[in-house]
Amino acid sequence: MLTPSATSYVVWLEQEGSQPQSQGQLKIGDDLKGDLKSTTTLNNFKVIITAETDSQTKFPSEQVVLRATVQE
Repeated sequence: MLTPSATSYVVWLEQEGSQPQSQGQLKIGDDLKGDLKSTTTLNNFKVIITAETDSQTKFPSEQVVLRATVQE
């Protein structure tokens, strides 16, 4: 349902004043549940999930499907 269509979802962590860093591809199962395990030393940051045509992209697309803030 995305335009343009996407083949993967990528999880990004972004600390204020820094560029977003890819944490990898979010794997979505047939039950439509996703899973990604990652660790970070960041304390206060944003989690952004984007729809991408290439899971190895270096920068997030404009197709944000989830955005959240994590604060210590």
